[in-house]
Amino acid sequence: MSTPANEMKKFVEGDSKYTTTGIMYKWISPLARMTGIPIANLLRDTGSVVDTALDIVGANAGDYWKTKRIYDISSADNVTMYTKRH
Repeated sequence: MSTPANEMKKFVEGDSKYTTTGIMYKWISPLARMTGIPIANLLRDTGSVVDTALDIVGANAGDYWKTKRIYDISSADNVTMYTKRH
């Protein structure tokens, strides 16, 4: 199981499959549980509002944009997220 601390260590060493945003998301859930503040819910709802606004103006790049923000495109662990399987 991957803990936020393990992922942070991998990130600092340059071996993480996550971007800075992805590492932030990994830390949010435990912090929310510790503080009782529903941070993860707030982020999810904010993301939904942003997605809807982008859809309305026709600027939504789809799931690729979301995936690219969280998962490091240069990580070998993420190759299948960015390429099609034949």
